[in-house]
Amino acid sequence: MGLASTDLAAVVARGAPVLLADTCVMLDLIRDVTRKDVQAHNLVAASALLNAAENGNDLTVIVADQVRTELVNNQYGVEEEARSGLTKFREQVNRINQVATHFGAVTAIDTTHLADHVARTIAVLERWTKVAIAAQTSPDVECRAIRRVVQALAPSRKGKESAKDCLLVESYLEVASELRAAGFIGRIVFTSSNTDEYLDVGTKTLHAQLQADFGVRAIDYAPNFGAAKHSLGL
Repeated sequence: MGLASTDLAAVVARGAPVLLADTCVMLDLIRDVTRKDVQAHNLVAASALLNAAENGNDLTVIVADQVRTELVNNQYGVEEEARSGLTKFREQVNRINQVATHFGAVTAIDTTHLADHVARTIAVLERWTKVAIAAQTSPDVECRAIRRVVQALAPSRKGKESAKDCLLVESYLEVASELRAAGFIGRIVFTSSNTDEYLDVGTKTLHAQLQADFGVRAIDYAPNFGAAKHSLGL
């Protein structure tokens, strides 16, 4: 079983839309802010979704065991990359300020507000993991994930097994199946910014093999928090 019986009953009784989050999108919360793919509108959407989840009535967040394990293994590296990026940015701004001052500038760019930026993002990520309901990995999920890898079914493909992604997909398919079987009729959205694994290269839409699996369980796919918020109707 993906969800504990008490959690399953509570989610169905609440009736709020459900967000299934992967590791990449969770780590997006703390990524190096100097990267071009870190967009404010997605973080604003993430904040709104977190508030809705913490409200207790408007959104249910479910995170698979696999995600929690990957966060433990990868979070520190992402934190260090974020700190390094900001350090380099602040050093560059300081150099520019010095040059500009030499040429008569009387106002300098202040970056002191960025000193504790990474710590603030970590606190937000901790709120997400705290509010999320755990989805356990069952032996059946593991078997289906292995079969998906062997058959090179998305998110796996020839030449790239993507075993962890297959385990995650099967975990969430099980959760969605349990919810639908228990009478849940609300929206279910799976969000992952790892689009290389989930989207068809040519059409940039959800891979056909996943469309079938998601469609039968009425799961929508969102590549970021902004799209997830829209799909969830929040």
